[in-house]
Amino acid sequence: MRSRPEDFVRGALIICLLFGLAHLLGLKEFTSVMNGTTGSLPLGWTISTILGLTYVLLYVALVLPVPIFLLAAAILAVWARVRPRKHP
Repeated sequence: MRSRPEDFVRGALIICLLFGLAHLLGLKEFTSVMNGTTGSLPLGWTISTILGLTYVLLYVALVLPVPIFLLAAAILAVWARVRPRKHP
């Protein structure tokens, strides 16, 4: 099974959309659990921690794999144009 550039771009886009949704929902406020304060008193520590960790994991996924996916897509696209196709 060969990787296609579209697959990497699609993966990067999904991560970007998930992070954008988390940001729009205000999950950034819950990252305060990392310094020992609760993000929301009515929700409690458990839910605040889950929401904060969700935001942090999506942020890390945005910063680390997304650029790698986009570079891989670009390299595969260039490679497909440069490398001649062999037809049997």
